[in-house]
Amino acid sequence: MRKQICCDTPERRVRIAWVSFQPDGSISFGLNDRTYISPKFRARHFVWNAYNRVRIHYEVPSDQSSLEAVQNPYFTFHPAVWFHLKAGGPRGDEALFEAIADVALVLQQKSEMPWLRSVSGRVASLPTARARSGEMPVDELSINGPSENVSVSMALDFVKPQAGQGMEHMSRWYLRWQNVAIRLSLMFTYPQIATLSWFHFH
Repeated sequence: MRKQICCDTPERRVRIAWVSFQPDGSISFGLNDRTYISPKFRARHFVWNAYNRVRIHYEVPSDQSSLEAVQNPYFTFHPAVWFHLKAGGPRGDEALFEAIADVALVLQQKSEMPWLRSVSGRVASLPTARARSGEMPVDELSINGPSENVSVSMALDFVKPQAGQGMEHMSRWYLRWQNVAIRLSLMFTYPQIATLSWFHFH
């Protein structure tokens, strides 16, 4: 199953990002434009504490000169307590970040677990949404934009499977998949470059 995150402007519909749900319980997220991350985000966290967790927020700096462009990045959660951020390129998928965390256990102890924070590029710079040849049917989750001179800010968090029911309001959805659920929240922000940041607990 695949969800396309879209923005409806007065002129057209633009695809901003996507969320993919795989049969094995994995969930992936990616932006539809070129993305920037900080080089210090390249990390490996293979130690995880069930009861005395430390939260790290990998935050994108405001200085573009300190950012690194990555091609076709996507973040994936695997139900076997595994996370990774990969980027597609000439050498194939390259792992930029890898870590372990037991989402199911965290959600037994807390109501939610923060995961991804992402911002699209300026909507005017993104292509009009069109179905690709051979593309499987997808659901489109859309937010109405006042103009194309904005970016779309996205927050994805893990929540308990019973939390919410479908679309809570016009810019928030609850997407249940097997033993977890994702809360997707959208809002508009000033136009900027596409960026991706995330939380990790260890």
